Parts: sequence; C-alpha cells; structure tokens
Amino acid sequence: MIDANKIFNMFEEPKDTGFPGTVYIDFKDHPAYWVGMFEKTILNYENYCVKILQLFKSASPVLDIDDVKDAGEYIVFNRAFEHIKDLDLTNDSHLDSLESRASKRLVKYIIKSIDYFVSVEEYEKCAILKKIQDQVELFLK
Repeated sequence: MIDANKIFNMFEEPKDTGFPGTVYIDFKDHPAYWVGMFEKTILNYENYCVKILQLFKSASPVLDIDDVKDAGEYIVFNRAFEHIKDLDLTNDSHLDSLESRASKRLVKYIIKSIDYFVSVEEYEKCAILKKIQDQVELFLK
C-alpha cells in the first residue's frame, strides 16, 4: 500500500529566510523592451520578407503576392507601432531607454513606419512616430 505521508513529506515547506521569494520582473512593461521589440519586429520582417514571398509564390502560383505583401506590411508595422506607442517623451526613464537604443537603424525603421502609415493614411500614428524620430535624432547629434 502507498503511504501518502511519505509522498507528501517529499514536498517540504519552504524555510523562512526573510526573503519574500522569487521576484519576477515583467520586461514587457519597460520602455527598453518596447523600443527593442519595435526594432526587432521590423528587422525580422526585412530579413524574411523576400524569402516568405518566394515561398508563397512557389507554393501557389495563383496566389496574389502583392496581397500577401500588403497583409504582411499591415501586420508588421501595426505590431511594431503597438510596441512603441506608449513611449512617453516627458518621462526621464523612457528617454534614458530611448537614448540607450538610439541608432541610425532605429531612425531608418521609424521612417519606414511613417512612410507605411502615410500610405494608409493613418496620420495620428505618423505624428507619434515623428516625435520619437526627432528625439532619437537629437540623441545622435
């Protein structure tokens, strides 16, 4: 017969060390994560777009590749915007995170995003991105 006490005694109560336990930090709520994911989203799209479009074209010749490309751009640029939209340029910690990630590549991706949103006439997003672009360019001077 199985002795339940032996089984449950294997799982000892944690000893009180005075430390509250494991601390988990959710980096998704940090501006450095937002800027990094904005960049990574567009970088991944640039790296894999041509390959994926070729794959779809060879898999189904009747598939309209332009529609696939348009759908991909919609997903990528809107997702990238979702990552960076909450950046507060009046908050010092947000500015520090942005300054640490400031690069010509970041400016390039912001400009690509602005160009996309102009093409689909989402000018509110362009205004937000333009403010971020101006701040990044100030950091690069």
